[in-house]
Amino acid sequence: RMLETYNGGILEGPTETYFKNEQLADKGTYREGEWDGPYEAYWVRGWLAERGNWALGERCGDWISFGQTIMYPDCPNE
Repeated sequence: RMLETYNGGILEGPTETYFKNEQLADKGTYREGEWDGPYEAYWVRGWLAERGNWALGERCGDWISFGQTIMYPDCPNE
């Protein structure tokens, strides 16, 4: 199941997606239809798979992705 917020037909605001077992799959925020701000994704058993930040659809800053740290360009306003 998905919990999403729209403004004028465009994704805007917090969103959460859940696996069939009701475990949280991912959560984040959309701005102007693009991922923007903190983001987390989980495995079906609840373990963290990814954590990082988006800036209007682009990954930015440090991400933890499947056990590895990946550095992207700094996020705006950092």
